Amino acid sequence: AGAILFAAGVLLGGAKGHAYTQVEVTSGAVIRGTVKWVGPIPAAPDFDVNVDENFCAPTGKIRNDRVEIDPDTRAVKNAVVYLMGIQRGVGMGELTSVTETRTHPNGPTLAVRQCQIVPRIQLIQRGRRIVFRNEDAIMHQLRLSGMDTLNSDISLPVRNGTNDVYFPNSGFFSITSTKQPWISASVVVAAHPYYTVTNDKGEFVLSDVPSGTHSLTVWHCGMEAKPIVKNALVTGYKFGPDIAGSARIRVEPDQVLNLRLGFAARTLVVGGQ
Repeated sequence: AGAILFAAGVLLGGAKGHAYTQVEVTSGAVIRGTVKWVGPIPAAPDFDVNVDENFCAPTGKIRNDRVEIDPDTRAVKNAVVYLMGIQRGVGMGELTSVTETRTHPNGPTLAVRQCQIVPRIQLIQRGRRIVFRNEDAIMHQLRLSGMDTLNSDISLPVRNGTNDVYFPNSGFFSITSTKQPWISASVVVAAHPYYTVTNDKGEFVLSDVPSGTHSLTVWHCGMEAKPIVKNALVTGYKFGPDIAGSARIRVEPDQVLNLRLGFAARTLVVGGQ
């Protein structure tokens, strides 16, 4: 096991230099709802596996885990819903993703399991650690990166080898592999308490929200994966950009605001207010 300090990232939730202040929130509102995709659902063909195929995918194919939209309900899973720019509110408390995770004494866990990362997103507080664990019988080398930062490599020995990473700054961080090009996941480090992650049904809840007007933002790490082909073989994938949309909403004291959010690239349609 080892430890890595990963300090760089993109500020979330406020302008640079605007610190978040803890205050008492009386008669706080609740914002709850669902995030559903609008427009054509992106194609999600299986990934071609030409590396470590004997262990990862004896059939030569592995499930495409980037398109996280229910084809029947259009619910978007693993979207981060947060209040952009809020500067005052309740104390940080515990932030937990509603996606699957396994506990570890050093902090939340991201596991490499059958050559894919579970869960695909982890939401944590600033100043916390994430434990990266390899459950496979082959070694994995992950790459962690944020906007305008140098890459940081994470080596994971076979069979429950771990490496914990400390995140002192807020930001969006991507995880890829230096060897298996289909692997991808994300870490979101929150700047304040008003973040959550949608579940399988696209549902979310934000509680104890101060009354007033807020910028409600939905973010997803991106769903596109274009194959890179050389000599008729897929040698890698180019992942598309992240997806985000924002809308202004207003909440009153003690209000329960139920929303239906229509989400697509650079689009957030709010209904149900």
